[in-house]
Amino acid sequence: MLRKTLLTLFSLIALTLLAGIIALSMLDLNQHKQTIADQVLKATGLQLDIQGNIRPNFLPSLGLQIEKLQISDPKHPSTVDMGTLDKLLLKVAIGPLFSGQLQVEQLTIEGAKLNFYPQPDGQLNWHIHATPTQESSTAEQPTVASSTDDISNDSNNANDWSQQWLLQQFQMRNIEINWYEAMDQPIALALKIPELAAEQVSLQQPFEVVAFIEATTPDLKLSLNQSWKMDLAQQNIQSTNLNGQLDFQAAPDSPSKFSGTIQLKGFDQPNLQLSLTMDQLLLANSPTDSRSQKEQLEAVSQKSSTPSIEQPSADTEKATPIQLPKLPIQLTGHVELGKLIANGITVDNLSLDFSHQNDIWKIAPFSADFYQGQLLLTSKINNQQQPLQLALDAQLKQVAIGALLKDLQASSTEKTNNTQQKNSLENRFHLNGEIDLSAKINAKGTTDQALLASAIGNAALSMEQGILNGIDLQYQLCKGIAAVRKKPLDVQNSQQTDFKQLQLQLALADGQAHTQQMQFGIPGVELSGKGGFDLLQPMINLQLQAQLNRSSDAACDPGSNLSKIPLPITVSGKPDALAVALDQKTLNKALGNLALEKAKNKLSKEIGRWFKKH
Repeated sequence: MLRKTLLTLFSLIALTLLAGIIALSMLDLNQHKQTIADQVLKATGLQLDIQGNIRPNFLPSLGLQIEKLQISDPKHPSTVDMGTLDKLLLKVAIGPLFSGQLQVEQLTIEGAKLNFYPQPDGQLNWHIHATPTQESSTAEQPTVASSTDDISNDSNNANDWSQQWLLQQFQMRNIEINWYEAMDQPIALALKIPELAAEQVSLQQPFEVVAFIEATTPDLKLSLNQSWKMDLAQQNIQSTNLNGQLDFQAAPDSPSKFSGTIQLKGFDQPNLQLSLTMDQLLLANSPTDSRSQKEQLEAVSQKSSTPSIEQPSADTEKATPIQLPKLPIQLTGHVELGKLIANGITVDNLSLDFSHQNDIWKIAPFSADFYQGQLLLTSKINNQQQPLQLALDAQLKQVAIGALLKDLQASSTEKTNNTQQKNSLENRFHLNGEIDLSAKINAKGTTDQALLASAIGNAALSMEQGILNGIDLQYQLCKGIAAVRKKPLDVQNSQQTDFKQLQLQLALADGQAHTQQMQFGIPGVELSGKGGFDLLQPMINLQLQAQLNRSSDAACDPGSNLSKIPLPITVSGKPDALAVALDQKTLNKALGNLALEKAKNKLSKEIGRWFKKH
């Protein structure tokens, strides 16, 4: 009998619960949209417009689905909504609630669009300004003791509750976030999240978040597939997988012009792989100056034409600091660049591989088309401690040296505001022809001048069929020969030297480049010698020996005597004011020795003839 009674009681309770659930499920929350909106307005000061349906669910879990939301600020009307939402879906497991646990089975947000912009009062539009109610303003204030107890209890309850929540599945789809610097301007930053997902989100254990993100500015577009491992308890976020692409271009008003793509890949951060592809990169002479190149040149012209109390010397070269950032990541990558123009120097079809680990950069191999020839190099930069250490192995193959020097001079002339120094640069000697150069150099320093001063290594230079503009060595030799032979000079100064070959072997140390092997062949003359180049001043000091011949291509006839001895020649001075002269003292000594040798030979012949007669 008791058993039958209990079964009947339980049946009635179950039917009652079922009837309540059915009644709740039949409740139409759409009829209460305005009530919900009013409560949101009171709590946040924001206007909520629910344009879609509200669908509650009570079995097998507590659920709520809201469609077509629109959020605005009634105090600051705008042509751009603060935000819209296509769909919000929330499901909460019923069972864990009875044991004090919040277990969210699913939270899905779809089609959310949030717009951020400054309001007329300067505040960001997304800030909460709750509307106080009359009840809350006139409510009795709690005592200090009861308030402290309530706060303590609420804090403990919150801590207990926060430790026992779990979000089993979280998804965001088609999310847009736009940032406006001002409402009358275009979007400054557009962030799109086509998809973001996470599972088993809690404070109890680490979890993984996977996302696809797109960010766009007027100059940049970033597409990123990224995953993170998050530990909320330890406040630790670690990137575990990265695969993305960054498309970029210079702003229309920028003095530099560039566009390109960066491919990003990373596994087990801090390892990162980077691939950069660019069509063209144009860097202005002054990267820190936002003015156009034309404006910069006009400003330079005005400065140079205005008298000043103190002008820097033409010899003064400002040292450029060299400082590389410290990077806490391991980086490997590849760069492809169609055209690079930096300070007037052009490099085409640049390709290089690089790596970075423990503040050591390695570039190998590096190749580029360079002024009708090739530029090849490998480099290692040690940035672990100051001063920075550089190891360089470089080659130039069949490079048109005339065009390169012309661009170097034009760039240096544009950057200087000193009239005297500008004229000096314009008068420097130039080479025309194809040059081959190889160099192995080690250096250290924190400025470009320090690197030059500490450079140690060697270099070899070779040219065939070239032209040295600005000086006529044949004329200078003929001038000296005419003076020695006391004959009139019948050669015109062409202000250039055509040469058949130029070969140099250089040793670099202490800011100097020394040569013990120099060969310089010009028509009718073979020059050889030694000397040095001061890289810091710069200065040239060469001691040459000119072996003259009486060939048909010689500019002048050296005569029988001068063709038999090497003429001592000194070349010294700055590149824009070289002095070429015969070493008269050494020449007179050589001529004296030659005359003495002739006298001996003549005497020997006379003695020989005398003995024959007698």
